[in-house]
Amino acid sequence: METDNSVYDLFLPVLKNYEQDPAVFSKALQITKAYEDRVDFPFNFDQMNAATAEVLGMGVHDMSQAAGLYRAGKLKTGVEDADAESRKIVEAVDPDVRSRFLRELKAFCLTLDDLMTRLYTGSIVGPPDSLERVLVLESSQEGARQVVRIIRADGAHLDLALAPKEAQFLADTLVMIAQGQAE
Repeated sequence: METDNSVYDLFLPVLKNYEQDPAVFSKALQITKAYEDRVDFPFNFDQMNAATAEVLGMGVHDMSQAAGLYRAGKLKTGVEDADAESRKIVEAVDPDVRSRFLRELKAFCLTLDDLMTRLYTGSIVGPPDSLERVLVLESSQEGARQVVRIIRADGAHLDLALAPKEAQFLADTLVMIAQGQAE
């Protein structure tokens, strides 16, 4: 089912930037990849959104809902479907540029689909200071203190070298916290 919205009305800022620089989608993907590779991802999403807005004219967050409609084929793509104000601007763009823009926009939206789904469903990670996992690192020395690595969702970690009595103290304290008895 198609909506009354035009792809040009929703993505006009992107078209304007694309007309000046046809590499905007490639640049935006490079930006998203750079932010995804950082240890603070997805907690840097606002920064990523702002950076992509500089290149595209809209941030990836701002594009996500309209991108879903476009991917699903629910936006009108004819120049005549744009509102009067947008139509004036779109008609001034070379038809070949408009055609390439629509193809590259659809590819860009498909590429971002996985990222946006993971962000919106919360399947990437929890809050940055939440616990991701706890590891006990192997010691090569007999009788050595056990090293416990506590890893946060943002990748930061804390290594604790614990003697048996220290490990028991930590375990007892965590049990009290879990039972709501810690002060």
